[in-house]
Amino acid sequence: MVGAVQEAHADVPVGLPAVPVGRRVDLPVLVPRAVRDDPLFGRVQPPQRSSETQRHQQAAIVNRFVGVLLAADKNARVVVFGDLNDFEFSRTLENLEGEERFNLAETLPDPERYSYVFEGNSQVLDQILVSRSLLAPRPEYGSVHTNSEFADQVSDHDPQLARLRVTGEPAG
Repeated sequence: MVGAVQEAHADVPVGLPAVPVGRRVDLPVLVPRAVRDDPLFGRVQPPQRSSETQRHQQAAIVNRFVGVLLAADKNARVVVFGDLNDFEFSRTLENLEGEERFNLAETLPDPERYSYVFEGNSQVLDQILVSRSLLAPRPEYGSVHTNSEFADQVSDHDPQLARLRVTGEPAG
């Protein structure tokens, strides 16, 4: 698996699993970082999605890791988030979500579903996925539109905010 991880993350900053511990709550958090492709409506048509294979490999690796966590504890509370540079309807996200994770972007109404505006196209490229055990009580989620809608930006992406209430036994 080490070779697959190295190949999938070549030239990409690797996010490491983090496990914050406090008040007896272990919450594995994975922060993958993906690479870019040509813009959908850029000068190169059709757009070249040369990093798509690499993103699929990264998603498979993260999916396997989360699968190990969930095999050990079917109610494990897991969060996967980051600038995945891929759309919420892409194969990469489908692979990453699998049957076990839910993309919080799907909780927003369509007009609010974006974290990035490029050449006039509103897109969700920054994702927060949670294991099913974190869906009750219902998470609060939003994209804080402080950058994408303005010319004077600190970043080209909007921050994502999720509030997860971790109480008692996880939802299962």
